[in-house]
Amino acid sequence: MRKRTLAVMVAGLFTLCVVPAAPVRADFAHAEKAYQEGDFETAITEYKADGSPEALNFLGLMYFKGEGVQQDKREAVRWFLKAARAGYADAQYNLGIMYEEGDGVEQNVDEAADWYKKAADQGNAEAKHSLDLINQRTEGFKARWFRKDAEHGHVRAQYGLGEMYYFGQDVRQDKREAFKWFRKAAQQGDPQAGYRLGMMMKNGDGVAKDEFEGAEWLHRAADKGHADAEYQLGECYLKGSGVRQDRAEALVWLRKAATQGHDGAKDALKQLGEAIR
Repeated sequence: MRKRTLAVMVAGLFTLCVVPAAPVRADFAHAEKAYQEGDFETAITEYKADGSPEALNFLGLMYFKGEGVQQDKREAVRWFLKAARAGYADAQYNLGIMYEEGDGVEQNVDEAADWYKKAADQGNAEAKHSLDLINQRTEGFKARWFRKDAEHGHVRAQYGLGEMYYFGQDVRQDKREAFKWFRKAAQQGDPQAGYRLGMMMKNGDGVAKDEFEGAEWLHRAADKGHADAEYQLGECYLKGSGVRQDRAEALVWLRKAATQGHDGAKDALKQLGEAIR
């Protein structure tokens, strides 16, 4: 495992050195040239002078391998952390490796998963793969049983697995993974999954906020008689959240929910001075 990880990191460094990010900065260009010529001490000086997240990540890699400096994995972690906090995906991935392996830092799989997720959210495929492996390793028996059926397209298993990931039940909490399974179930017409999906998108809960698509999923669930979705859709029309503001349409959906006994819808109608009818 450690040999595989080191190979990944070395390969990443070589690729980045050969293909610098544009626009090329003077200090960074000098650092790359020095690195390729084996003048590691100059490379380190120039990377520090550049100070960009990309340069900070290179410094982490050089301390990790002991190039131009005494190998110091704790120092490598420090530089990765600086770059990762600045939003540099490769550094976030590298930091995830360090935490997962307990290399230069106390082992912490949850911390590793958090950094993998940040990198994966920026499109880093290796980080996404590493995060998936952690999620699968940390799943309990119930979650593994649900996953087996969910992967075969069973809609209730897909919804159930989404719930587990949303609340962190028998798995490490991961709302983006929950969103993935809610979407699969919702696309098969499950109204509860559609409601969950709509609320997550409407509120930006674990995923990018999108009031318009959120309202669309709430509408699909409401059309199937889901009381919570009817109430939330009514609120959307009342406030113009993801839909055109329309009091009359809002009242239609609030009344549908209220006739099913939804207390929130009843209270909303009361505050608007409207009868349930």
